[in-house]
Amino acid sequence: MKIFYGIAIMGAMVKSVFYFYEMKIVRRILEPMIEERPFDDSVVKNIRFLSWVILIGEGIWSVIAYVVEVFEYYAFDFQNLFLSDKVVAVNAEFTFNTSFIGMFLVIYFLSYVFQYGQELQIQSDETL
Repeated sequence: MKIFYGIAIMGAMVKSVFYFYEMKIVRRILEPMIEERPFDDSVVKNIRFLSWVILIGEGIWSVIAYVVEVFEYYAFDFQNLFLSDKVVAVNAEFTFNTSFIGMFLVIYFLSYVFQYGQELQIQSDETL
């Protein structure tokens, strides 16, 4: 049980650190936008960096959540807990959440939109 709780707490701490870091990157993205420079070079770099942090952070969290599910199954020993005539078997289905890959792709492709906006902004500034 101690290992189960230790891994669960460690996972929550890792997720909190990544969320804090992601919020820090979002603030770096919004700073030039507040100054009316939405197509600044730093915005494109920070959006790409945010997408990679999301991919790595959520990937690590998914692995930790999977390990917690496995430890939870074995820590409570469900097979012996339900020894009776009415309960024939106990099955566990472990899932691995991969929805963060879609979020990574959307944010990563958004960086290309901002990069194209940056190129258009440079062309517009040069024609004036």
